Amino acid sequence: MSLESLLRERLSVTSPARVLANSARARSLVGFALRIALVAAVYYVAARLSLKLSLVGGQVTPIWPPTGIAVVALLRLGRRVWPAVALAAFLVNAPISSSLLVAAGIAAGNTIAPLLAATLLRRADFRPELDRLRDALAIVFVAALLSMTVSATLGTIALAFAERTSPVGFWATWSVWWTGDAMGVLVVAPFLLTLPSVRRPLRLDWRRWSEASILLVITGLVTFAVFHTRLRLEYLVFPLLGWMAWRFGQRGAAPAALLTSTIAIWAAIEGTGSFADAGLAERMVTLQVFNASVAFASFVFAALVAGHRQAQEELRQSEERTSGLLASAPDAIIVVGEDGRIRLANALAETMFGYGQQELIGLTVDALVPEGLRSAHARHRVTYLKDPATRPMGLGLDLAARRKDGTEFPVEIGLSSHSSAEGRMITCIVSDITERKRLEKEMAFLAYHDKLTGLANKAKFDDHLEVALARAGRSRGIVAVLCMDIDGLKLVNDGLGHAAGDELIAETASRLRSVARETDVLARQGGDEFLVLLADLPQDSDGSFRGAVRAVEEVAKRIRDQFEAPFHVADTDLDVTVSVGISICPLDASDARTLLRNADIAMYRSKETGTGDFVLYAEDPRGGHERFSLVPSVRRASREEPWVLCYQPIVELASGSVVAAEALLRWPQPDGSLMPPGKFVPLAEELGLIHRIGGWVMREACRQAKAWQQEGLGLAVSFNLSPRQLWNPGLAEEIITCIEREEVDPRRVIVEITESAAMADPARTQGALGALSEAGLTVAIDDFGTGHSSLSRLKLLPVDLLKIDLSFLREIPDNENATQMMAAIVQLARTLGLTPVAEGVESEEQSQFLLREGCTLAQGYHLGPPVQASEVAQRLQRAEPTGAERPQLQHDDRDRGRTPRPSLLPR
Repeated sequence: MSLESLLRERLSVTSPARVLANSARARSLVGFALRIALVAAVYYVAARLSLKLSLVGGQVTPIWPPTGIAVVALLRLGRRVWPAVALAAFLVNAPISSSLLVAAGIAAGNTIAPLLAATLLRRADFRPELDRLRDALAIVFVAALLSMTVSATLGTIALAFAERTSPVGFWATWSVWWTGDAMGVLVVAPFLLTLPSVRRPLRLDWRRWSEASILLVITGLVTFAVFHTRLRLEYLVFPLLGWMAWRFGQRGAAPAALLTSTIAIWAAIEGTGSFADAGLAERMVTLQVFNASVAFASFVFAALVAGHRQAQEELRQSEERTSGLLASAPDAIIVVGEDGRIRLANALAETMFGYGQQELIGLTVDALVPEGLRSAHARHRVTYLKDPATRPMGLGLDLAARRKDGTEFPVEIGLSSHSSAEGRMITCIVSDITERKRLEKEMAFLAYHDKLTGLANKAKFDDHLEVALARAGRSRGIVAVLCMDIDGLKLVNDGLGHAAGDELIAETASRLRSVARETDVLARQGGDEFLVLLADLPQDSDGSFRGAVRAVEEVAKRIRDQFEAPFHVADTDLDVTVSVGISICPLDASDARTLLRNADIAMYRSKETGTGDFVLYAEDPRGGHERFSLVPSVRRASREEPWVLCYQPIVELASGSVVAAEALLRWPQPDGSLMPPGKFVPLAEELGLIHRIGGWVMREACRQAKAWQQEGLGLAVSFNLSPRQLWNPGLAEEIITCIEREEVDPRRVIVEITESAAMADPARTQGALGALSEAGLTVAIDDFGTGHSSLSRLKLLPVDLLKIDLSFLREIPDNENATQMMAAIVQLARTLGLTPVAEGVESEEQSQFLLREGCTLAQGYHLGPPVQASEVAQRLQRAEPTGAERPQLQHDDRDRGRTPRPSLLPR
């Protein structure tokens, strides 16, 4: 390689970054050199001045300030400046030592001692502010008394080596040397350490600056006067030093101690006051005792004052934080002592219980408890103080409380206890739950009643129907269901407005009440449909049902007659008719679902006639023939499995993204049509074939979930379980085995059960669903609102999704009552920690309503009809670019008593 190419290569690697780094390194070296020079210069000058303050011409110095300077320099600038201390010490001792070797020995002691002091102080977590007693004591015992033994020892040995002192005087020389170095640390180091914290006078309060200046002058004058009289009045200095320490901390104590010591040293040199006519040893002892007392008393007292003030400040800050927390707490907080008296209460507690400021303090807590609960409350308080674990913090107690005016209101109380100087204390966090109780009561009413009419709703009707059928089964009684629909309600809504339609519905309910017996159950099914339950109808003496049928027809006629008179609605007289369908058990069906379905079919048959009369299901020639003809076909299909699955998207309303798909069973017919499950699944359940069909649906849904998983779609698949499947003890194991065999992510599988099926046997349901939930599957309650579920039982079930039946959405947004009901159900789901999913969305208005009410998931023909699996995948691929992140299914495990599982519904 030529010289020219070598130079090019060297120049090419000289980057701007390297130039900057070299420049910074050079500046750092220059700064270090300047620090070395500055420390050496200060040390040297201080040492030369100290030699002039010797008691014996250049030999015995009562204080050696360079040791204090060296210790502070090593603490402030770091241990790297020790060469400056060594150099300055050598230069000071070389001219006055017998040889350079002696000077080097003395310089080594003067370097090692402060270096040892700085090292030990750093390891002791020393703070230069001297605001802690431990720091003041560390200066005394570590830096002054301990570390300075090194310099005294090495210096005395060096003198002994040069035969400058005899073995007899070794300890006398050592003690003088040690006390001089120790005094240098005790007097000078605190002053230098506090210098950085002293602000300029212009930035200080002039009053405090004046006070400090006057105190310092007075201290100097008193010290001067003390050492110019033969009276031993040195103690007069200490109150002034204490005053400086109390008022100004180390910034006042250190300068005062330095000034006092300097005046004392000058008096010792001059031989005035208490030093007059005293020998060298006596003067040294008197001076060093006085200086040590001054230094120790001043900065140790200042450290105690600083610690006290810091503790007071921390206490004040703690009280401010406590006050702030109490003031900002969303609940009332009350602290009660062992004697039952209130020791602390925040402002919200005073407002909640109707007391003025500080009025609660000192009252017994019984003043806040209704009289009937006071004895039980006192017993519980005593028990809790003995064993706080009996009621852990966070576990709420629903109790009643009493205001100052005597009114009572419901509260929820959380308890915790702690020890204090006054004994055991109980902290009560109190929440006023009046509004919550009102909402719970209203929600409970809305759960089983229709808000517009006050009649029972479908859920309550179903409950009464199940009870009536069970009773009829035992007593061979007869039960009848009447399903009725107001003819032409839509015309009223369109022509007179929905308020008029609601008025018509309310008046209809009123007329129905007038003809119902006390034992009959009236219900509004939704919209313009009503139900009537006639229970405990007796059979004829010959075992026939003619009498019961006539009684049912009489009720139907009375209902029809109630509509003979016009309705006065919105200042308009309306002629209104109703279509009534009747289904009788055991003539038409023996179970509730079929009985209701048959009544509904008969009602629509009545509506088709347009006569406004009633129709008995048994009189419909199409009653059971079609159903009977399906029996052999269903049996054959259960073996051949010709079924297909269609998938209806479950959509996140805010983004329109598909997050899941519900698998819907279809039966292909010879004419190419697809028979919906409602026509053959009930029959398959009666024939005992539903397990075989349900197993096929489960396997096919899991297979499809795996296919979408492999395509990277991450789409969850849901499928329904029939009540008979739910009662199978091996159901959970069967589903989990299928998922593991297909290698499907269990978080992508949703199992749906109807509300009525879940409540039929809650204990068995909870066990089966619990196993599925533990395995990672998502559990959904389907057709919520059509069954009769206990909220307390529903809360205990490991359920994640609440699918609201489409009947609640049918009249939204046209019917205000329906919108309120739907909003209440959505809120109920969220209160229970469940994610609501609306079924049957048919319009954009309904989608927007659901979004406003907080229901983020829905399905329905407006959002997407049931389609083949391939069409679902195509929709996703068209809607999203490659690599886009779609919303995922997640459920909310708050307040469900379970460990949160990975995300399954939209974030």
